[in-house]
Amino acid sequence: MSSFKNFKKGSIIFALFCLSIIFHFFDSPKYESTARLYVKQDNKSNSGLDISSIGSSLGINLEESFSIESNPNIYPTILNSRKFFDDVLNIEIADRSFSDYLKNNFLNDKDIRDEKIANEKMLKIYREEILNTYVERKNLVVVVSTALNTPENSQQLNREILDLLDLHLSEIKLKDIRDKLIFLNQSLDSKIADLDIVDNQISDFKYNNVNISSPSLELELEKLLRKQRSIDYSRLNLQNQIEMLKIEEFNSKMPIQILDNPSYPLKRLNTLFDKLKLVFLLGLSIELLLYYRKDILKIVGYLD
Repeated sequence: MSSFKNFKKGSIIFALFCLSIIFHFFDSPKYESTARLYVKQDNKSNSGLDISSIGSSLGINLEESFSIESNPNIYPTILNSRKFFDDVLNIEIADRSFSDYLKNNFLNDKDIRDEKIANEKMLKIYREEILNTYVERKNLVVVVSTALNTPENSQQLNREILDLLDLHLSEIKLKDIRDKLIFLNQSLDSKIADLDIVDNQISDFKYNNVNISSPSLELELEKLLRKQRSIDYSRLNLQNQIEMLKIEEFNSKMPIQILDNPSYPLKRLNTLFDKLKLVFLLGLSIELLLYYRKDILKIVGYLD
């Protein structure tokens, strides 16, 4: 009789163990690939990236104080943004698009028929189950992890996401540089036109006043010459800025550097051992609650 009671006491844990083993073989395997990015500490003017440009290009709201260099959380924000996810859906995974992969493995026929619902569910799955990204605050390293059903797929998705991030930031950076170049060239043309006007004014003044002897004429000429020097200085300054931007455009470098390429996962993320540990703790908790249920009910009744 006592042996039956002991068996009964441990039956919950035993049953949960059996269920976890059965569930493990039906559960889809997950393999996690991890990459690490380093955020370079460059000045905003050197990085060529502007917060407003990133926000408008990717459809995300970023505060003005959201510095790319001082707050690398901008990268997880980009990776989780809807517009970035729309491009991730077109990534090729195992000879099919990532969109098809999600639909075949996570969605049912009812969800697939409604495109809006399907996109919302795929975005949620991407953010909560597939992508995991955070920042190691101490060394400003961004960690990007992806979890899929095979090691190859997981590693490939991670690599493609990093390439896509690099592509997006490159396009934003180049667009920002080119917009600045257009503005500076327009300013330069304006300064050149102003300089031509002043040069003509000086020439006309000297032609009309061959012998400049009076103090008032000398003062007027000096004023024109100062204006000429000021405009010429501004012109040279604009030319230098344009040359620097052209060099930056040619040698375009992103404010991130891949420290560790996407890893090839060697074991499942959701292992049987992990499930058994969880089940053991759950079963033990239930057993203890059942064993001390009378005492617990007395305490609850006393508190009431």
